[in-house]
Amino acid sequence: MLFPLVSSVLWGAMYVVSKYGFSTVPPLAAGFSRCAIGGAALLIALRLFSRGRAYPQARRMGPRLGFWVALTIVAQFLGTDLADAHLGALVGSAAPLATIALGAFLLDERPNARQLAGIALAAAGFVAVIGGGALDAHGRWGIVLLLISAVTWAIFTVDGAPAVRSEGALPVSAWAAAWGCVFLVPPALVEAFFRPTTFDLRALGVVLYLGLVATALAWYLWYKGVERLPAWLVSLFFFVQPMVASLLGALWLGERLTRNFLAGGALVLVGVAVCAWERE
Repeated sequence: MLFPLVSSVLWGAMYVVSKYGFSTVPPLAAGFSRCAIGGAALLIALRLFSRGRAYPQARRMGPRLGFWVALTIVAQFLGTDLADAHLGALVGSAAPLATIALGAFLLDERPNARQLAGIALAAAGFVAVIGGGALDAHGRWGIVLLLISAVTWAIFTVDGAPAVRSEGALPVSAWAAAWGCVFLVPPALVEAFFRPTTFDLRALGVVLYLGLVATALAWYLWYKGVERLPAWLVSLFFFVQPMVASLLGALWLGERLTRNFLAGGALVLVGVAVCAWERE
């Protein structure tokens, strides 16, 4: 259980680190750096541990999965830039709910009554977070982008499930990250004309954390947990992300945690817990 716990802590901190670094490394440049550095690290690991295997399915699905990865990162970082780090982590924790919904159509994994109730609770939580005048127009657009990010990550998860089950998580993640880097080049170049990157120690620290820690290491630790634990138990560790991001966002970035956020966030976490929990 230590593997997915550490992974979720690293992802929760990722929202705060990226928000902190957007003043020097704008969102799309940060996303490209994350995918490029993390993808390179994953490909090196694949080269070291592949033992001569070709992984044809992972290579064939790489462009399609890379597109979903790129879209996820673009929506995630732009949404975090418009909203706050703690909101980004809260919305990101809803990815399992989107996975359940998509799995019903693409993998014939029908949600039961408990999961539908959990989705309803989480939806009510998002209404509470967004409503009540707590967010301005930029914040609401940020939430929309973050929801898109959660959905596209769910599509990536469901679409890549057959290849992961056949050839393993490492080759699928490595080739998806490599192709995601390719798809992120055009938007990052367009952004560079309007928001240039400042190369300093802050920028270096941000891109290294995003690439090596939040991508390569966190993905590896997460899937190591999936290898050894039931999927429902691993999914419970998504709760850690908004908790870490809320604490660090308040302490490091001075973000204000409103009553709407606390009440709605509690509903979202309970809803995800209801969906993820299963009795053996």
